[in-house]
Amino acid sequence: MLLKLGVMKSNVESRLKNYEQDLKKFEARWHQLKPSDAVLDDDAGAGEQAVQLIKEKKLEFAELEATREALEYVSFSVNCCAITRQCTH
Repeated sequence: MLLKLGVMKSNVESRLKNYEQDLKKFEARWHQLKPSDAVLDDDAGAGEQAVQLIKEKKLEFAELEATREALEYVSFSVNCCAITRQCTH
């Protein structure tokens, strides 16, 4: 039982680290690619491209948020198992 719990905890920690890395990569890409105000003011075509980029990044961020929520649930479940020593997973 304790071994199984240890493996589960290790897996959650690994997934959390991967999530944090993905979030940092997302942030770096956003800062690199986000449209500037000057570009948006100068060209209508650039404005349309900016809107498309923002839509894509919004979807990508939503996926990251879904991952975060799932990890919170799994982390909570594993921690509850550790506290109660009654793991049903």
